[in-house]
Parts: sequence; C-alpha cells; structure tokens
Amino acid sequence: MNIYAQLKDGEIVTLFSSPQLEENCPGVQELQSDDPRVVAFVEERQIKGLIED
Repeated sequence: MNIYAQLKDGEIVTLFSSPQLEENCPGVQELQSDDPRVVAFVEERQIKGLIED
C-alpha cells in the first residue's frame, strides 16, 4: 500500500492516504507502507496514543 508523507528536513511530519497538491503540502512523497520511516512514525504515535490500531 502506498502512503503519501510530507517530509521536512528528511523527517515525516504527517501522512496522507492520497496524493496532495504541492502548493498546499510541499514536500509530499509517495512511500510504501512498510518503509522504515513510515513504520517508525506510526509506531511512535501509537505509543503516545495519537493513533489507534
């Protein structure tokens, strides 16, 4: 599954389930859901209770 991640200085700042317009969300890249950066981003937020399973 593809994920669209907004990156700033090489770090994910937010995730999207669909493509975004560059003028609205600069720095969005298409990544695979098993990309280590995506996994780490989601796991960190699950631990903090910001995302439910």
